[in-house]
Amino acid sequence: MKRYISLPALTMYYDVEFVPISSIDTGDSTFRITTGKNLQVISRSIRSVGLLNPPMVAPAGSKYRIIFGFKRIEACREIGLEEIPVRMCRSGMSELDYAKSAILDNSGQRELNLVEVARSVRLLYGFADTRNPLPDLVDGLGLPFSNALILDQILKINHMTAAMQEGIISGRISLPMALELTELEGDSGDIVSEIFQSLNLSLNKQREILALVKEIALREDKTLPEVLNGRDVVDMLFHGDWDKGQRTRELRKLLRKKRYPEISRFECVFEGYLKSLRLSGGAGLIPPRDFEGNTYTLQFPFRNMRELENCRAVLEKILRHPETKSILE
Repeated sequence: MKRYISLPALTMYYDVEFVPISSIDTGDSTFRITTGKNLQVISRSIRSVGLLNPPMVAPAGSKYRIIFGFKRIEACREIGLEEIPVRMCRSGMSELDYAKSAILDNSGQRELNLVEVARSVRLLYGFADTRNPLPDLVDGLGLPFSNALILDQILKINHMTAAMQEGIISGRISLPMALELTELEGDSGDIVSEIFQSLNLSLNKQREILALVKEIALREDKTLPEVLNGRDVVDMLFHGDWDKGQRTRELRKLLRKKRYPEISRFECVFEGYLKSLRLSGGAGLIPPRDFEGNTYTLQFPFRNMRELENCRAVLEKILRHPETKSILE
């Protein structure tokens, strides 16, 4: 026998009744939007005050399909409830009504992450046509985007691997970078994504490293995984005595050396030259950035005439050094 809860403002669309939890089909995830599996907070709440916000289900043969409230139902099952209150969709509701209900239930409670937004847009995509374009369907459902171009990019998230989606949710992989990584062949995107997430790199550093790896692969006729799985790169990434910042610095240095071997060779020559100069008094000889120009800079800090005289001595030492001419030329 069905038991009903009276909710006059809502019963136009559904009835609230109790059903056996075993009659709910948890295998149908068509309308699932929420990411994450942590049920502890929901379980504690249900144990304490009951299921205040019943999930919505719709009849589907001998079972009920879930429209929204997947985690609430999982939590109820986990704590051992045999019967729970649900919002039972009345006949006449369409699949589009189901999709909108699922989206509104989620977006009305909190800000959705990008993967949840992508799932929401995917639900609406199948109902879009010339009379009801996708941006119009999205409008008014609490989603943060309605621009057609952005929606097209967001839809692509649904085809990304779970690891890539997790990077987007955590904020360690931006949408532009994720889209670029999905264009890579095979599992290259996931390998690069895993490195970016482990080092927690900024977008600029991600772009720099990806560009270097691509150029190295092209230069050495290798695949991206072959470059990234090289012993020297792996040793950098898993160096036990380095923190993330040091591993990032050493990895960038290594990749630049592999990409620009001539520049790297000259950097070593220049470092040896500086050591042999033994500049004192805070004097410094600064090469052009990345050795891509021919303008060097001399720094001479001084506070009095005696220190200024020392600057002249430092300059004479540089001029007399046998390697200065070859370095500059």
